[in-house]
Amino acid sequence: MTNIPANGSEPPKLPRWAQIIAGLFLLPIALVCLAGSLVLVLSPPDKAPILAMSLGAVFVLLCLWVLWLAVRLLANRPGHGLLGPSALRASALLFFILPVVGLFTGYWQQKPFVAAAQTICYLVIAATLWRLAKGREHAV
Repeated sequence: MTNIPANGSEPPKLPRWAQIIAGLFLLPIALVCLAGSLVLVLSPPDKAPILAMSLGAVFVLLCLWVLWLAVRLLANRPGHGLLGPSALRASALLFFILPVVGLFTGYWQQKPFVAAAQTICYLVIAATLWRLAKGREHAV
């Protein structure tokens, strides 16, 4: 007979040593990919900046997800999240302030369409982080 879990039960977990090896394997790969993806977002080419930034943003999100998984594997905190409510709110505030800083540095005059797209993304990220912090505060 096979060891098939019953409906509603969790699949068997990896041993702790396998989780650590997987986390150590994923962590440097995710960091290198994240650095490359951030180059697309922060320094887009002149030919197609919006396309490069859009693809870069998708790649950054994928890299952050893999990085999140790697850190969770190493930290052994499967369901609690790595950041508390105050850290999430601080991150949300940072994403809210970034477009305002762009106004004072002249970024909006240099790249108005790119700045507008980034502002929308930053505000969505800030709202999501704030909502996540609110949910974590009530869960604790």
